[in-house]
Amino acid sequence: MNRTAVHERTTKETSVRATVNLDGDGTKSRIETPVGFLSHMIDVIARHGRVDIEVIATGDTFIDYHHTVEDVGLVLGEAFGKALGDKAGIRRFGYAYVPLDEALARVVVDFSGRPYLVFEVPIDREMLLIHKDFRLRSWRSSSSRSPINARATFTSTSFAGGTDIMRPRRFSRPLRLRCATRNRSSAAACRAPRE
Repeated sequence: MNRTAVHERTTKETSVRATVNLDGDGTKSRIETPVGFLSHMIDVIARHGRVDIEVIATGDTFIDYHHTVEDVGLVLGEAFGKALGDKAGIRRFGYAYVPLDEALARVVVDFSGRPYLVFEVPIDREMLLIHKDFRLRSWRSSSSRSPINARATFTSTSFAGGTDIMRPRRFSRPLRLRCATRNRSSAAACRAPRE
């Protein structure tokens, strides 16, 4: 079974190409976007999800990051959806509780074919600006595009933690996609994320 897919999108504002290999190990990823924080977050998803991801993106970041961030989420979600194919043999549901310093987050994934995002993360003034050019709402916009185009439901909840930059990062670490095939050993399917 080949669980690799490519998806591309070109608009007036952006050009994005994503390749996803669900059977990779997260060490063969190549992430090139003009938004450093976004590139970092995709790398975290690849490494901790043990999925090889390649994203090459350009965009009108001289205006702002919105178009690039949103289109990368859209294209990456579509690539994940294509790679999953008919989803035969995968574990449909999965969840993770992830502590990170003083923070605790839970992410639940359902590859139901019905896209939806629940993003229960308290937002306060300190969190609105993750980076001088990257707002938290940009991350939420990107995060909502991926489950929609992967035709999955993601529920992200923050239970504890401060208002630091680590909060959005918590929601990438648990994305251990439950796409392990049923015939893989349970030990391989339930590997702990690497640091």
